[in-house]
Amino acid sequence: MTARWNGRAVLLERTRALRNISSGGLYFSLAQAPANSFPENAELEISFPLHEPTFGATRLYARCRARVVRRDAPHGVAAAFEEVEFVREERPTRLPVPLPA
Repeated sequence: MTARWNGRAVLLERTRALRNISSGGLYFSLAQAPANSFPENAELEISFPLHEPTFGATRLYARCRARVVRRDAPHGVAAAFEEVEFVREERPTRLPVPLPA
């Protein structure tokens, strides 16, 4: 998962940054204290993978615009989705040779 505010990357917790997600928004954890990040009601750009198969050539992810609605001490952030776009990205297969048919 990646998050950006004002064009700058937001530092997220290294493991399990995304804590909860629903159709209306998400809850995630920051790597640093809120005073060093962004204000409440900030608009964020968030991207996260939806499907990334081990050997597949297609990655599916969500790119969202969300507004911060709550800050929990010390690192929790709740944001409501304002716009969600699903993006399909083709990339080279990770297999060195094609599988036989």
